[in-house]
Amino acid sequence: SLPGSDAAAALSADGKRLAVGGTKGFSEKDKGRPPTAVVWDVDANKELVTLTPAQNDSVFVALSADGKRLATWGHHYDRAAKDPPKPADDPGRVIQFWDPATGTEVAKARVLSGYSPVAVAFSPDGATAAASGADGSVHLFDPATGAAKGLLLGRARQGRRLAFSPDGRTLAAAGDDGSVQ
Repeated sequence: SLPGSDAAAALSADGKRLAVGGTKGFSEKDKGRPPTAVVWDVDANKELVTLTPAQNDSVFVALSADGKRLATWGHHYDRAAKDPPKPADDPGRVIQFWDPATGTEVAKARVLSGYSPVAVAFSPDGATAAASGADGSVHLFDPATGAAKGLLLGRARQGRRLAFSPDGRTLAAAGDDGSVQ
């Protein structure tokens, strides 16, 4: 798991599915192996799938409340690159949406403005995914298609944490300083 990360593990609302992200290993045995996300059936104590997302350094996860949709995102580094990647080409700006029962990618979204995503949250009905880069912008996506649904603009340094209200009508974005918008 990822030390200090709220997005290293996610549990479905019914407690039946658990998703865990990871980081790239640096031991000789793990050298060259990309980070993965693992989905577990909690009741059966059985691994359902292991996924290899687009990122090569760390992978974060969010599960929809019903456990039927998984989002992955994370950090991607090209240590040989002389310049940072363009947003349209940066795997660190990609959010992938998966069927966690089969490991099938169902959609992909890309955050082009602001920063790379640091937080993703699903609405209670699973029809919307919110993604924040902590720059104050919150991007809304359809997790079934990856299509953009909207953009919310807020104060800088907001969005390190995201949470929908139980009715899905309100989205809270919290900053490192404890403020909530």
